[in-house]
Amino acid sequence: MALDLYKCRQCGTQLAQPVLKLDDMPLAGAFVSPEHLDEADAKFPISVHACDNCGLVQLEESIPPDTLFRNYSFSTGTISPLVRHFSEYALWMIKNLKPRGVLEFGCNDGTLMGFLRDFGVRVIGVDAARNIVEIARQKSLKIYNSYFTTDLTEEILANFGPVDIVTGSNCFAHNADPTAILDAAKSVLSDNGVFIVEVMYAGDLLSQTQWDTLYHEHLTVFSLASISWLLKAHGWTVVDVVHLPMHSGSIRVVASPRANAICSAAVEDMLKAEERMALNRAASWVRFGEQSRRQIDLVGDVLKSLSASHRIWAYGASGRATMWMNACDLGFIEKIVDSSPLRANHFVPGVRTPIVYPDEMQISPPDYTFISAWNYADDICTKENWYKGRWVTPLPDLRIW
Repeated sequence: MALDLYKCRQCGTQLAQPVLKLDDMPLAGAFVSPEHLDEADAKFPISVHACDNCGLVQLEESIPPDTLFRNYSFSTGTISPLVRHFSEYALWMIKNLKPRGVLEFGCNDGTLMGFLRDFGVRVIGVDAARNIVEIARQKSLKIYNSYFTTDLTEEILANFGPVDIVTGSNCFAHNADPTAILDAAKSVLSDNGVFIVEVMYAGDLLSQTQWDTLYHEHLTVFSLASISWLLKAHGWTVVDVVHLPMHSGSIRVVASPRANAICSAAVEDMLKAEERMALNRAASWVRFGEQSRRQIDLVGDVLKSLSASHRIWAYGASGRATMWMNACDLGFIEKIVDSSPLRANHFVPGVRTPIVYPDEMQISPPDYTFISAWNYADDICTKENWYKGRWVTPLPDLRIW
């Protein structure tokens, strides 16, 4: 396999050609408002690489943050499984770490902050998406509309003092240069403070062929070994890890800036498990890319065949939906259902499928409903238990019932 010019964004190792490449994909969250339907969608390639040295799975393309997050359409509080997750996360913090102050970067609409505040914790948030920050501020939460940098922490320290926990959930991987975040976290932590990130887990991505979450804002997908490599390089020690069901498989990684910090048994157990499954070997990801391409072709062919004689809708206007509908050319899907006011009455980028609120589905139910947000399939089917048509989920395997 010939080498290209791309080097690992984490360790600098020269990498082989992409394990998966998708051409001309719109930004997953760039849902189109009615007044912009006449404008062309910005499209970019997606080139997925895997590093055999540090184990990082990564996208070659790096879209400017101001483009990705200018009008962000993801609001945690509109997704009931995530609300439950953050309620449980807040309780986990209280029971295990007993923090007095917590800073959350990438805080979104302040769902986690609200739960922590209910426990009496002093909370501070940072997020770059202006429209989502406004939602959080309506809850009387203290939010900085900014990127998380040492320049900002100088102001935070002056106004609020140090915090016991700095955390970010499903946002750390959005950053082309995580060094700024790690430096900012270290500067604002109290003497015994810890840094906690929740990130999509490469082990679940691999085992379930979750190619559909490899969209532009997810620049990196971490294993425990690859994020440990990064943290160690910046003076952090991983002290604990928790495997989570969030986003169809994530890990919560706890790190300390203290060199003599003690690691839990869970860290060693997961590192050994990753070795057994060859998670951090590029060859495993070459097979992943081949399986992903087969799954894209299969789902596209089956749905296209069904559309010849049946009406098909989709459910869940997530980033995964944008990926499936564009990669499989599912422009024949009539409508896609979503309860978020940030997405309903908009259109899926690329295919321009209209997004509607759930009650519209009951007016004229389709024959088949493709659950594009398949990671929430159980919640969706429970919520829409009136539906008598057939459901379709694309992963971990194509299923019609």
